[in-house]
Amino acid sequence: IVKYNELGANAGLLPMGTNEKYFRPLPSFEKHKTDVLIIGRAHPNRIEYVKAITERFDTRVYGEGWEDYGISSFGTIYGDETMHALNSAKIVPVFLNNPTRESMYVKTSILDFPASGALLITNYLKDVETYLSFGKEVIGFTTKDDLISKIEYYLSNPEEAEAIRKAGH
Repeated sequence: IVKYNELGANAGLLPMGTNEKYFRPLPSFEKHKTDVLIIGRAHPNRIEYVKAITERFDTRVYGEGWEDYGISSFGTIYGDETMHALNSAKIVPVFLNNPTRESMYVKTSILDFPASGALLITNYLKDVETYLSFGKEVIGFTTKDDLISKIEYYLSNPEEAEAIRKAGH
């Protein structure tokens, strides 16, 4: 931003947000009921995590490219069907890994999915705390084993999971 301002532009940074008219809780559907819901394209740095999840939990995966890695997918999902799926799952991981670099970044889905009523678990990244509080509104993980352990914990402790889900919304 400084660079653009030095060039004479009136540049600023807008905070991230969600569109609550679009991302909103809709009723769960039996066809989407699952413990863990994965929504997104397959990227090499997600495969190990998603395989570990699908091996241990009742999981529905939506998105392109998963079959290339031996992971079954229900295809792509859009619109209101996405909100129905988000409300039919017990927990929804969002991976903040940059698919082209070894870095992480905050994605709008950390706001969109909770606005839709989902219980979110995501990589622990300090920048997320600008928007949501770890342990109160969102669940954070640091490693694959930590992710699996926390999914197991919150599936076994539905009252705690529900409190975080409600606070995140």
